[in-house]
Amino acid sequence: MIPVWMHQSPDIATVFTIHNLAYQGPWRWKLERMTWCPWYMQGHNTLAAALLYADQVSTVSPTYSQQIQTALYGEQLEGLLSFISGKLRGILNGIDTESYDPATDPAIARQYTQTNLEVRSENKLALQTEVGLSPNSQAFVLGIVSRLVEQKGIDLAIQMLGQFLSYTNGQIVILGTGDRYYETQLWEMATRFPGRMSVYLLYNDALARRIYAGTDAFLMPSRFEPCGISQMLALRYGSVPIVRRTGGLVDTVFHHDPATQSGNGYCFDRYEPLDLYTCMIRAWEGFHYPDQWRALQARCMAANLDWAESAKAYVKLYQAAKRLPEDGTETEHWTADVSATAEQIAEAAEAAEATAIAARQRQLAKQALKSKP
Repeated sequence: MIPVWMHQSPDIATVFTIHNLAYQGPWRWKLERMTWCPWYMQGHNTLAAALLYADQVSTVSPTYSQQIQTALYGEQLEGLLSFISGKLRGILNGIDTESYDPATDPAIARQYTQTNLEVRSENKLALQTEVGLSPNSQAFVLGIVSRLVEQKGIDLAIQMLGQFLSYTNGQIVILGTGDRYYETQLWEMATRFPGRMSVYLLYNDALARRIYAGTDAFLMPSRFEPCGISQMLALRYGSVPIVRRTGGLVDTVFHHDPATQSGNGYCFDRYEPLDLYTCMIRAWEGFHYPDQWRALQARCMAANLDWAESAKAYVKLYQAAKRLPEDGTETEHWTADVSATAEQIAEAAEAAEATAIAARQRQLAKQALKSKP
C-alpha cells in the first residue's frame, strides 16, 4: 500500500519489487476494512494497486520479468504487467559470496577451491556418513534443499526419484519442509531405499552447506522460479545444478555441452516427468567421465554470483524512480562497494535530493518563462 499512499507526494518516489506473483495480498473489499484506501486508488487487490502506483517496478530476475507478462506465469495480472512494462525491470538476485565460500566455510568437512577439487570427495563421504547413506565415493549423490511445495517441482521429482534410484547407483539427500503431503511421500520413499535416500524434514543451514559441498549434483525442477538462490549456492560449491528452464534458473544455469565444454548445469524445458528423468540420467552419465565432470564443477564455481552488478542496476532503478539522469554529480558518490559507510550513503542521498530539487526548480522556471506573453 505504500506506493498508493505516497502517490500524491511529489517529493517521494517508490520502487515496488515483485518476488513471487502468486502472493497478491487482500482483495479490495477486505482491504477497505483493514486500512485507509484513498479515493483515487485502483486495482482489485494490494499487489495490483502497488503495480499501478509505484514509480518503478522490479522483479528478481530478467527472465521472470518477461514471463509474468504471459498468461502461463502472470497469475491473472499479465494484462496489467504488460500495460506497465515500461517501468518494469528484472534485476537478478545475488548471494553472499564471503559467507558461502567453500574455501573458508567452517561448516563443511574439507575446504576446497576450483584448483583442488580432488579433495572435495571428502565432503561427500562425510555427508554420506552423517545422513545415513552408504559411504561410496563412486556413487552419484543428488541433493535437494528446498521448500517442499508445488512451486519447487516437488510433485515432479516424486514421480521420478524412485525410478532413478531403481535404475542407477545414485543416492539422494533431501532437506526442507513444506506441504505435509509431499513430506509424507518423500519420507515413505526413503523407507523403501535405505542407504540410498535420506530425507530431513527441517531447516538446518549448516547441513544445507554440507549438502551443497558434498553432493555431485543439485536438483531444482521448479514449476516457476522468480529467481532462486539454491541453484546459486550449488554453483558456488561445485554441485552441478539440474534445473528446469524457467525464471531466474534461465539466467543463472546454462546447459552443459560436452562437445564445446561450455555451460554449468543440465537443463530441461517442459514440465514433464520424462523430461526431468532424461535430464537426470544425462547428468548421471556425465558423472562417469571424471575429468570432464571436474571441469564442469570448476565452471560452476567460476560463475559470477555476487551482488556487485545487481547493486549498480538497483542504483539506476532508484535514479529512474526519482527521474534523475544516470550520469552526473548525483551519481558520483554512489558505488556498489559494500564497505561504504552510513555517512557516505547519507551524503550521496542528500546530494541526489539536492540535485532533484534543483532540477525541479529549473523545470518550473522554464514553465514560467514559457507562460509569459
